[in-house]
Amino acid sequence: MTFIYIAIYPVLAKPMLAGVGVDIAGVFQGYTGSKGPLKTVVGREERIILKIFECMNTEIDIKLAPFGRHMSMFNSSKDIDVVTTVYGQNKLVGFETHSHITFNNGVSYLAEKFGQSIQSLNDLKGKRVISFVGATKMFPELEIIIPAFKSYSEISNQEIHSKMLFNDRVDAVISDAVIFAHHTAELQRENQKLYRKPVKFQQVFKPTPFYLVFKSKMYRDKFNGCLSKLNSLQILDRLNIEYYNEVIINK
Repeated sequence: MTFIYIAIYPVLAKPMLAGVGVDIAGVFQGYTGSKGPLKTVVGREERIILKIFECMNTEIDIKLAPFGRHMSMFNSSKDIDVVTTVYGQNKLVGFETHSHITFNNGVSYLAEKFGQSIQSLNDLKGKRVISFVGATKMFPELEIIIPAFKSYSEISNQEIHSKMLFNDRVDAVISDAVIFAHHTAELQRENQKLYRKPVKFQQVFKPTPFYLVFKSKMYRDKFNGCLSKLNSLQILDRLNIEYYNEVIINK
């Protein structure tokens, strides 16, 4: 009699990490708009992070919070394993990754409102300007010139930035070009006539690299290893191009 032995191995579930990210369009899916949480296309940073976690054979559940608050939540909660969209020097307790994404901040404005193109912050003197919460901390040169503006405010919901620009409540928006374009594309779906005015963008700040912070060194090292691997294969570059084509060019 012949016996056939079949080895049965349990299928191990992928580890799941709890993360916190920023509630901004173009960064993560499901950001909060004026009508509540919006399920749009997957954001640019989310695509990159999910691809890296796929390489790590690890899953991540990302909750969203306003920019700035997401970092304080990471520090205060023992249940959050990783925080995304971190820049510069910070007081986070954990292990920083290499930069996985770069944001290009500058000035968006209506072409019809300015007689000449904006080249620097000096061209905003006497103008009404709005930006995201924390902009002056990110860009010290902005804080210096604010007294020369007619008005300046910071609002965390960047969808409001686009609305205020198109409704002539501000003259210029300081933010990342892609984030502004994503919010504007959402608004154009609601009202083509109002939000179809020609917009210009001028980058006036150096590109800002962002990274993640893990509470576990092991996962930080895994992330960096996969980030390096995917960059060498140009996979993350293709994700960026895919996002631009889907959201910005074909909006």
